[in-house]
Amino acid sequence: MQKVLKMLYGMVIAAGIVALLWMVLGATAAFQGAVDLVETIILVGVGIPLTGLIIIALYDLLKIIVFVDRLRTIVPVMISVGILLFSFVGYISTSTVGWLTEKVSADETRITADGKYEYHLEIVNGTQRNSSERIYLKNRATGEEQTIKVPIGMGSAYSVAYTAGEEIGWITMKSTDQSNQYIVSTTDQIMPSREDPLKPIHFLVDVEQGTAIEMN
Repeated sequence: MQKVLKMLYGMVIAAGIVALLWMVLGATAAFQGAVDLVETIILVGVGIPLTGLIIIALYDLLKIIVFVDRLRTIVPVMISVGILLFSFVGYISTSTVGWLTEKVSADETRITADGKYEYHLEIVNGTQRNSSERIYLKNRATGEEQTIKVPIGMGSAYSVAYTAGEEIGWITMKSTDQSNQYIVSTTDQIMPSREDPLKPIHFLVDVEQGTAIEMN
């Protein structure tokens, strides 16, 4: 019986360690971003007590003979309850946005001048090291949707003030003499991490091929 209880005790400790790692991954978006205020509070309020209980439990399990009498059974049980409680709170409080799921910001959807597509720019995991940008397109005739990556390079910068209904969004999309090719240009509504953040960036986008090539 003692061996079974010690094994269960070890499993509780392992669950606590996993919960700690989960919290750290969530707070840093898998080490892709800085810890914000909310995640800091969670780490301090939940992570520190949980770490303390895990350390006590490990010492208890490895250095003390447990589950041999009433006292040496009650204490590990109380510690286990504490570890499981803090682990549960930490697990449900940890955000998965930005690492397991995408954090997407977008400007208002517009229609190309030729009326073929609805479009907007999506900034994925903005302000993180794993950030990226893509154009969302919807064919108005068929309803088909697609995204095309555009290497704008927002980096740690983010979009400037923007409100719904403005005539100018984060990008413009103009048709060319080729039916499936468009010139996509950034506007002064966004500030990428470049030498001249307000200078427009132009891309030749081939909708059929799903490619975007930056133009000089």
